[in-house]
Amino acid sequence: MENNNNSKKNIWIYAVVLFTSAFIVLLLTALSQIKFNRNIDKYKNEINDEKNAKINFQMNLNSALKENEALREENENIKTELAQLKDEYENTVSNLNELQDKYEKTITAYEKLLEAESEFNAGNFTESAAILLKEINYEYLQGVASNKYVYLKEKTFASAAETLYFSGYKEYKNEAYEKAIEKFELSFNLANDQYYSDDALYFLAYSYYHLGNKDVAKEYWTKLLNDYPESTYKKEAERMLNK
Repeated sequence: MENNNNSKKNIWIYAVVLFTSAFIVLLLTALSQIKFNRNIDKYKNEINDEKNAKINFQMNLNSALKENEALREENENIKTELAQLKDEYENTVSNLNELQDKYEKTITAYEKLLEAESEFNAGNFTESAAILLKEINYEYLQGVASNKYVYLKEKTFASAAETLYFSGYKEYKNEAYEKAIEKFELSFNLANDQYYSDDALYFLAYSYYHLGNKDVAKEYWTKLLNDYPESTYKKEAERMLNK
């Protein structure tokens, strides 16, 4: 009887121990599962955070790339505008320089016209004609000044050309060939349709010939034959060219 009681007692103890162990195992398993689930959730959150970070990074990168492209286009536009502004500035400077040059030449032309008129009024027709021919650019004169130039030219050129021709001929006879050349050339440039115009060319050629400049002399004799085929100096000019 006592053995039965002990057996029952032992069975009961074993059952308690077994139950307790099973409970502990279940408890530990549950705790492990809870911990595991927590770790899984943590890992999931970390993965999600990483995914979100990557998504945000990609979005930020795309945004940065778009912004960079926009800045690049804006930079190119600024460069284009700067180039255009530079061209406009250079054109403006060029135009101002042209206007300044035109202004200065216009002032000079008007001043010389007044000087030529002063010489004309003083009876110095040759000096007046020389100023009109050599020192005044007619294209810069307008209106009254242009008319004044034409008037002085008509009044002085023919008279001055004749005076210069005879003055040059006098220098030629005195063998002052350089002075003669200066006067003959100015005479011919002032008026080349006068009765003495071919004479001026003839003696001009000889003046250069006497100075040893035969090439220029040849040019003037050739011009004499071409421009004045009826000149009394034709045969002499041909002889000198053949020579």
